[in-house]
Amino acid sequence: MLAKLIEPIRIVTKSTPLGVTAAAALMGLFSFLDFRSSVRVILRYTSEELSALAHEDYQTFIFIDCVEKSFRDRFVDRKTFFVSSMEAYTFGLSYSPEMVRFGAFFAAGQVADCLSYHEQLQCADTYLQAGLQAGVFHPDSKSAVIELTQDFYNELRMTIAGKPMKLIDIGLLLTACTRVGKASSAVAALLGDTAALDDCIKALNDHKTELKRALAWCKQNESATHKLAGVLVIHAKDYVASYLTGSVAAHIAQEVQKGTLVLVLAHATDHTVRVSLRMSGRRDEMSMVDLIGQIFESIEGEYGGDMIAAGGSFKKSEEEKFLSAARKVLEQAFVEERV
Repeated sequence: MLAKLIEPIRIVTKSTPLGVTAAAALMGLFSFLDFRSSVRVILRYTSEELSALAHEDYQTFIFIDCVEKSFRDRFVDRKTFFVSSMEAYTFGLSYSPEMVRFGAFFAAGQVADCLSYHEQLQCADTYLQAGLQAGVFHPDSKSAVIELTQDFYNELRMTIAGKPMKLIDIGLLLTACTRVGKASSAVAALLGDTAALDDCIKALNDHKTELKRALAWCKQNESATHKLAGVLVIHAKDYVASYLTGSVAAHIAQEVQKGTLVLVLAHATDHTVRVSLRMSGRRDEMSMVDLIGQIFESIEGEYGGDMIAAGGSFKKSEEEKFLSAARKVLEQAFVEERV
């Protein structure tokens, strides 16, 4: 099967903890196999990214978490693979059993994913077993019986760039880096770059400081919010960095009544508006990406996401139109959910 991969290989992933760890694992595998490869981390699979990637001189592309049909249609002339971040481990294993060496990355990514969504820590058995074989360890590993409690996950550890760290601390690093544009540093740190790890730690500290200020601004400026029928819309304009919309929405969703839809907007430096949508408490029947897709039906812009979190961007000139559509769609969704 290795013959199907033609060098050089381009790995492309969205800037999410699981996406980043999946990309780092594949990069690590290809490096071990002495294959030429590189990673590109993007916010979303947009038309601009499609145009840029289409002109790159790579013979093989591996897209992680890309469901956009435009990408699938554009790269038919090259070796192209589309895998989810959850499938990347088995994808790598299908090429080489050496993928087990990088199983710990996936365990760290899933822990980071739980932290990102403020959920209880958990890890798929495949990732946990691979991780325990390849670098994840527990200080009290003498017991023959392992209970997968929160205390167990809290004590899991892993060495990254020569530094032993708790898995939850690595998860916090990954989450911060994916939100402040330092995802490439996270990939490099996972692969052993000590300078990149220092960059990640700085990014985490900066993110904590900026997020604290952003949440304080939101609390002090309730007039900038729209509250009605289980919907909270916060328009931070230029007062909050646009890359913090996801973090702000996620934190506020933890503080409001369960079932509340939280939408956060902020102005970006490129004359666009960034938005992020979350819900307080997960509901399997309500998808955030479906809701934001309905809002964007009449808006010129780009969006993406999943059941739990979604986001996008649009031209600043469409701001009022977007707000009107958002209030209508979200309030209707809340009402229908209560019926």
